[in-house]
Amino acid sequence: MLTLHSKGWCIRRLDKDELKLLRSTLDQMLAGMEADTMFFITKEGPVTGGWDLQLGSKAMARMWGRILVKQFGGTIKETNTTVGMKDGIEITRLTVSYRKPAYDIGDVMKLKNHYWMIDSWQKDGPILRRMKFFERTGASWRDMEKARIICPVAEQHTVDILNRDSSAAEVMDPIDYRMVTVGLPYDDDGKTTKMRIALIEDNWVAMPGISVEDSK
Repeated sequence: MLTLHSKGWCIRRLDKDELKLLRSTLDQMLAGMEADTMFFITKEGPVTGGWDLQLGSKAMARMWGRILVKQFGGTIKETNTTVGMKDGIEITRLTVSYRKPAYDIGDVMKLKNHYWMIDSWQKDGPILRRMKFFERTGASWRDMEKARIICPVAEQHTVDILNRDSSAAEVMDPIDYRMVTVGLPYDDDGKTTKMRIALIEDNWVAMPGISVEDSK
């Protein structure tokens, strides 16, 4: 059995898009491996705040759990329960509970009075990239309870650079279509024709770590 839930500094339900995305990784996993008679889904459906699946094998649940953590971050908790006896041997059921963070790679957040971008995942929490200058640091799940999302990746925009100098670029505001000046990210290569921007405290800010290829 594997149960999907959300975690973070606030308790919330996984929305339909999140559930669809998480569930699709199971289909991708099964499609990319050799057929196994024990890898099947017995039952699935919604539970409070998440989604519950009964799977054919413990190996299948653990494998999918590892994929979810690698791709979306979060934590896995395993619980073994004895459900019966057969020929003197205990029959156990493994419950794997996956908790997805309430934030995604690319989200801009504020932690300890500084702005950071969630860059990647590690076992104990995300890797953060500083917005103002190059710095990367790890944060624990407990640290993230004190963080505040400022601009999720879903609300960021990729825009064309219309004019530029050594420190700033002119782009079109994606909301009201006015020309605005945005400071170049610290890793600007001087050749990029696009940039991704995030609205931070009512000002557009260029996101670091976004190459021309990423922006297309």
